[in-house]
Amino acid sequence: MPAEEAAFLDLLYDAAVDPAGWIPVMERFADMTGGTNAWLSRLSVVDGSGSGLIARIDPDAPGRYEAYYGALNPFSNATDPRDYMANWRPTVLTDDDCLAKEDLARTEYFNDFMRPNDADSCMIVRLSAHRYETCALTVNRPRSRSRFERADIERAERLQPHIRRAFHLTEKLAQAGLRSPDVDAALDRSPFGIFLLDGAGRVRRTNRMADQILARRLGLCLLGGRLSGVQALGARQLDKLIAQAASTDAEPRVGGSMTLRVAGRRTPLSIIVTPIQAGRAAVFGQAPGVLVCVTDPEAQRQATAAQLQELFGFTPAEARVALALMDGADAREAAERQGVSFHTVRHQVQSLLDKTGTARQAELIALLTRATVGPLL
Repeated sequence: MPAEEAAFLDLLYDAAVDPAGWIPVMERFADMTGGTNAWLSRLSVVDGSGSGLIARIDPDAPGRYEAYYGALNPFSNATDPRDYMANWRPTVLTDDDCLAKEDLARTEYFNDFMRPNDADSCMIVRLSAHRYETCALTVNRPRSRSRFERADIERAERLQPHIRRAFHLTEKLAQAGLRSPDVDAALDRSPFGIFLLDGAGRVRRTNRMADQILARRLGLCLLGGRLSGVQALGARQLDKLIAQAASTDAEPRVGGSMTLRVAGRRTPLSIIVTPIQAGRAAVFGQAPGVLVCVTDPEAQRQATAAQLQELFGFTPAEARVALALMDGADAREAAERQGVSFHTVRHQVQSLLDKTGTARQAELIALLTRATVGPLL
């Protein structure tokens, strides 16, 4: 691994547990790929709205985007949002892959928003997709530079898995309350299982969800104080990820991710493993080590349903329909999932619109997604 990329990974995995570190990460990534500035965004493919972090971009640009230019963004507003999300893949793209340059150059978005922000061409590193929202790290080049070359794109492709992993962990820890003044209480309210391990892989700290996962033996257990998998195959894979994150070798410690099957359940656990350096571990009150974040999709879904009921006054049945719509189902598919009539679901959808003050289903989905996912970082 080139030294420059190794240093970038150190910076990146620091940012995974400290959101303030993302701006330097974005600046370093722009420099490494021949860009001048960068935008880490979460945008709706329904109406282009969203939030994000900027690096070396006019600080007034996000306000202008939200007020006007978001609705004109040709890279985010999809003609058919459902089809767009069904075909979304975590790839690295340039503006040429999305839209012919001559077509882009005729748009108001390009001439009045991109170019004033030194963005004559852009490279889009896709990070995640959640219902009708997508997250990406976009690096821009001005008109004075040539378009992105194959070598720049290949470097971005090499680093993308690490960026995605760090970004996912930042999202989970932000939702878990990492930045809260009462970190212990916030972590215990989190729907994610959080394990803090020392350099030898021994568990030093857990939150409430992690304790529940262990108590119910949901794919994970403790062996000699070390976190491991209940089944042999999963245990070996998890042991390997923890070992590489805790490595003391000259090569940088790196994170990893995996899914873990749970006996008797259809959906596996999702696990992210990442190293923690001394300067970033203070919030957890321990020495450098390894952080393991576990997502149980079934528990996450229950938490989201409860959140919708609390935010909008939905009934449990309405919350289930809302979740189905957010997952991309139409009213008939939602009825089939719930085992009720199409007429019942149509009535429930109208109730959802009334309770949220929205007029169209696409507007409803965009609102619910923003409300449950929250602002970027």
